[in-house]
This record gives sequence, structure tokens and C-alpha cells, in this order.
Amino acid sequence: MIPKIVSLANLLRLAKNSGQKYVLMLGAGASLSSGVTPTGKIMQEMVDTYGAGIEGRDLSERFNKLWEGLSDQQRNDSLKGYLDHIPSPGYAELAALIRDGYFDQIVTFNYDRLLQKALVAIGLREDEDFKVIVCGDLKEDIVVSTMEMPTPRIKILKVHGSLTSPTKLWSYEEMLVYPDPIQNLMTKLTRQPIYVCGYGFEDLCVARCFSTEGGPIYCINPSGVPSMLRPFLVRRNSESLTIDGPDAYFDKFFTQTNQCLRGPVIPSHACANPFKYLESYDLDSKAVFWGREGDIAELTNRVKQRKKSLIYLLGKPKSGKTSLVRAGLFASLNENEYQPIYIRCRGNLEQTLISSGLKKWVPGETKDLTGVEVLSKLAANAPAMNMHILLVLDQFERIVDDSGTAPASPGETLLKIESPNLTIVCVSTDDRNTLMEVVKLRESVDVMVLPEIQPSDVGQIITKIFTNSDCTVIPEIIQYLVEQYRRGTNRDQSGDQGRPTLAHIQAICYLLFERNLTDLSSLQNLIQDCYSALDLAITKYDIINFIEDVGESEERNLLRNIIRVVSHPECNQKIVNFVREHVAAAR
Repeated sequence: MIPKIVSLANLLRLAKNSGQKYVLMLGAGASLSSGVTPTGKIMQEMVDTYGAGIEGRDLSERFNKLWEGLSDQQRNDSLKGYLDHIPSPGYAELAALIRDGYFDQIVTFNYDRLLQKALVAIGLREDEDFKVIVCGDLKEDIVVSTMEMPTPRIKILKVHGSLTSPTKLWSYEEMLVYPDPIQNLMTKLTRQPIYVCGYGFEDLCVARCFSTEGGPIYCINPSGVPSMLRPFLVRRNSESLTIDGPDAYFDKFFTQTNQCLRGPVIPSHACANPFKYLESYDLDSKAVFWGREGDIAELTNRVKQRKKSLIYLLGKPKSGKTSLVRAGLFASLNENEYQPIYIRCRGNLEQTLISSGLKKWVPGETKDLTGVEVLSKLAANAPAMNMHILLVLDQFERIVDDSGTAPASPGETLLKIESPNLTIVCVSTDDRNTLMEVVKLRESVDVMVLPEIQPSDVGQIITKIFTNSDCTVIPEIIQYLVEQYRRGTNRDQSGDQGRPTLAHIQAICYLLFERNLTDLSSLQNLIQDCYSALDLAITKYDIINFIEDVGESEERNLLRNIIRVVSHPECNQKIVNFVREHVAAAR
């Protein structure tokens, strides 16, 4: 069980005891495990079945025309087969949480009656123990007053309609904006601490009324934070309050949450692995990112001093540059003064800026703007945001052109964006092309070289991490790991292949912690069994950067889990080849 779920369960218990309960917002993702067809598939099948003659630019437009032409009865009849299912185990777990007083107000955009069925199945009575309020079936003032009634305690607000009611909002016009009373009600509800579970946050009417101020927002979504929801998380200091990947699937999440709440309070740190396996440290792991305090302070000071708008952070491969930025620099900046934006470079500079989602940070029309123009507009808008923009371009060596055909190098292009509101940090290995660019621009840029951590310091860091995680490790294990790392730093004794880096040591420590190995022979057997495959994954196939480049967090977590289990090098190579062909190429 991941620490975030444990922490969230503990906060739910605290909120129940204090009376300041969370609002629960449910989207279509909550119903998939019950057999409800995904929204896109429903739209496609309905267009194929009932709208063969309807034209449009895309599926959404064709479905919109079809939906507007259907009567209430036709809408109900066409959807019943898709939505009338038996609740999954996750709904039973959620119903138990609601019955036990952890949630009083549930906002759902789903037409199905899965939650009502689950509540009835555990003995609750509709209209006596819980009230279902369908917007559109009642006048707006009645909806608002019913939600404010003290009894029954449990209120389910079905904002877009219900399978058994005439109201089912879906068309462009219906989903454009809510009536004022409903919009005000939604703003009031979303101002409270809130769970957003399985909701893609793609409806304009919801985005228009979702409160920019208020309590924390917890986003539970296997595919990560929806792009339209992210600005609300940033504004309400909730960027780290997200659960994604396999643990965010509806059934698993509410089952684990209920398990936590049935027993005594669990310290969230007791079940957390503080080490990283094929991934870098991030903002949410800043508490266990040790050993780079001086480097963090130096880089932070260079950013704050703003003497140069372009800073190059250079270092050896797998020396911890990405972790330094995400868990060190970002964590050291005042979130009310700086807006950090992290981008991984791919292709060239223009492709990197355009495909990175940078446009979502810029107000107004950006359709016809180049990537550099979008960045310039973002910098120009920074005073209105009352923020200084910090753009980090990681893997910068990928876009440095050594052909000599480009009219300007990436660094030269970025320097042309003259704005006191923008600082750009280019994170790169110290390869030849990047060093040549730095030399060329040395008068106009700031350069920081990240040194490798010394072997003696690595031993102290490992010991501290294990100790702070309530885990005892014998000195012989620490000494053995330090010697492995020392061998890696001596390039006269070993080439790049097989040379232990920080990433190797991190992965080994992760497995030590995960498998609770406490003696030296177990460590030596572990290294003998998996080091060859681990080295190929890190050094030859560069799995860490490869997985970081995959767009969806759910896919990233899946790949890490697969490669964590598969230790045969040929299998890992096949995994890499398959994903490069079927996932990376589709991005």
C-alpha cells in the first residue's frame, strides 16, 4: 500500500472527527470496473447505430448533432444497455465509507445508478438515509435548498442527469455553462476539501464554476492529473496531492482506503520505500533527497539572483541532475513567487516547446504561435500572474545540433527572449556539443557543473535514509555498496558499461529495502542475480530516461513495474523495442 493512500486515509479520519469532511466528485472512470462502457465508445457506437447519415468534422461533432435530435425517451432507451450494471467491489467499499460518515456530499457526473445500488445493498434507504438530487429534474432553487437541508445526511448531486430521469446533459450547448444557482452551488461545493476521482475534467461548465480558492484537492486518476484540472491544483497548493497509476484504479483505491480506516492509524512512512527504482526524485520525495544540500543552495541562489536569464546545469550521465532540479530546486523556491515548468526535450527546440503542453500556461489564442512565441507570451504574462517563470529544459543535449545547418543554436534562440520575468535552466550531460555551445555563449549565460557525489558521502546518505525509514542495515552492507560506487567513479578501472552509478546504487538499495535483506550474503546474491540486467537497463537501454519520456503516468508506472519484475536482459530489450514502436511513436 502506497504511503499517499495511508496518509489520505488518516486525513479522512481526521476530517470526520473534526466535522470538516471532504466532498467527493465522481467521473466516468469510477464506473469502468462495473462494466460501464467508456464514454468515447458509447459515442462511437451510438453514432454508428443511429447517426449514419450525420456529418461532422469528428466524432464529437457528429454525436453532438445526434444527441440534440433525440427525444428524452430515445436518450434513455439508447443508454440503458450501457449503464445498467451491477456495482463493482469498489462501490461497495465506497458505500461503506459513506455509511460510516466519511463523506456526506457526493457530486457525480455519471448517469448510472451504481452508487445508489451500492448504498441500498448495505442497508441504506433512499430518501430516508440518502437523497439523490438530479439537476434539471428540479428547479434550480429547489436543488440548492435540498442540498442545504440537514437531513438526510448523505446527498448525491447528479449534475448532468440520471439514467432514470429525463435530464441527461451531453451536447455542446447543454455543457457550456450551468444556470447561475447551480454554478454558485458548484463553486461552494468545490471550495471545500475535495476528492476528484475518475473524472477527466474536460467539461467547460465544470471548469467555469470550480473554485480557484479553498481547501486541498486530491486527484485520484490512473492516467494522472487532467490538464484542465492542473491549474486549480497549482492555485490551491495541491500539486503533490495526486494518486495515479495502478493504485488509483477505483476498486483498488477505495478498497485500500477502507482497509486503512478499519484498523488503527498507520504511520504513512512505515510502508514507504525511500529509494528510487529506475526513476528520479521528485517534489513529493524531497524529504528523503539528501546529499546535495550545497548544490541545491548554489543553483537556487543563481536562479534567485537572476543575473543571467539562461543557466546551464551540466553533469555526468546518471549523476542526479534531474533529481536536483525537481526535488531540490523546485522545493527551495517560494511557490508564491515562482512558477516552475518542467519540460523534457525531444526533437528540436521548436518541437520541444510546442509538444510540451506549454500553451496551457498562456492565456488567449495560441493556435498559430510558434513555440518560441508561446514562451515569449508566457514571459510577458508573468507580471499578471505575479510570478517569475522558471522553465527547466531537461535532456537539453538532445536538441543541441552538431550539424552546423541550424541558423541559430537552441541557446542563442532562447537568449533572444529578453524578459526579466523568465529564467531558463538547461539541464544537460557534459557532452561535446553542449560544451561547445556553452563556450560559444559563455559571456551571456551562467554555467553550473554538478560534481559527482563522493563515495564516502554516498555511504552516509544511504545510512541516513535507512535509519530515517526505521530500517536497520549492517555496516558491512554500506561498505560493500560504497566500494561498488567507488569502482564506478574510477573510470580508469571500468568503462561506462558495467560501471555502477548513483542510479545503480539507488536501484540496489530499493531492492534491499523492498525485500528486507539484512545480511551481506543476501546483498551479494542479489547483485549476482540481477546486476547484469539492471546495468543494461540503466546504461545501455537508458530505461530511466526512456520511461520518463512516456507521456502518461499510468504507462510510466506500468513499465517500471514490468521491468522491476523482469530481470532477463533480452526480455527488457524486447519491452523497450515494443514500447518505442507502439507508445513513443504515437506521442
